[in-house]
Amino acid sequence: MKKIVLAPYIDQTDRWVNGCESISSVMLLQAVGIDIDPDTFIARDLPHAPYWEQDGKLYCPDPWQVYPGDPHDHTGYGCYAPCIVRALNSALEQAVKAQTLQRNPAKYAKIPAVRVKEIHTFTIQEIADFVDAAQDSPYYAPLMCCLFLGLREGEALGLAWEHVNFENGKVLICQQLQKEKSKGGKFYIQEGTKNGQNRALDVPDFLLEILKDEKQHQLLAHLSAGPAWQNVWGLCFTDALGQCINPHTLWVNFKRIAASIGLPDARVHDLRHTNATLALVNGDDLKTVQANLGHATAAFTLQRYVHASEAMKRASANRMQQFFDDNVKKA
Repeated sequence: MKKIVLAPYIDQTDRWVNGCESISSVMLLQAVGIDIDPDTFIARDLPHAPYWEQDGKLYCPDPWQVYPGDPHDHTGYGCYAPCIVRALNSALEQAVKAQTLQRNPAKYAKIPAVRVKEIHTFTIQEIADFVDAAQDSPYYAPLMCCLFLGLREGEALGLAWEHVNFENGKVLICQQLQKEKSKGGKFYIQEGTKNGQNRALDVPDFLLEILKDEKQHQLLAHLSAGPAWQNVWGLCFTDALGQCINPHTLWVNFKRIAASIGLPDARVHDLRHTNATLALVNGDDLKTVQANLGHATAAFTLQRYVHASEAMKRASANRMQQFFDDNVKKA
């Protein structure tokens, strides 16, 4: 079996291939009999892609599946398949022209139908019930940031006090809490966000008060812990000794709260979906919602939250009807 290096040909294409797509591409090419050197093929931010290594082989999530996120972002979440096929087809065509390969095995690949996961959001009453039920939880503040700022879980748990401006009422989202993929992996702070762009968010007054209370509680915990305090990253949300909050711990507490209000199947990420839906339905313009969520394109935001866009169109029609009744029909 001939071993080839595709990295130079991928560099010649217009489409930059990210970590997850690269791994999926390696797997697909190996399946059709081409041995690839993954070390030179896989993009530079491979360590942050959701993959794992076992018995000397690379594995990643199903490349034909749609995952929550933007297909254009740099962590590989979203729909891999179309991007993988397009990138491979272009790269392999370059390899054929260079006579490295005799044929392009991706040329006639058929892209399967996209399986889009349904989005679940909270109703107005469920939001009120959730906020009320979460108030006594030690994880109240990060959950409220996910809900009312639309933060991803890693962004909320990676938020640092140096990025919170109480005077101007803004937070800078520029890093994430992540965990190494290897067994027993440690937590670390990853600079940047999923699409590689930092974003400054305006914080509503009530959420600023929640953050101020959290800072006060953390100062008391610091005094109580003394030399055992370990908040080396200056995070906003920590345990009693200043260590970062394990996302699994947040998930367990979220599930308990959600179940208590009759939502046992709810996910932490549903808080972000709820934020986006509320923003669109309440009249925020699409570009603002896109920027606040950190999506690469407004088109993705609209596609992802098409249910909200339908409500927006209905509201627009109702406003036009009201205008007609108030100004034209009376004339």
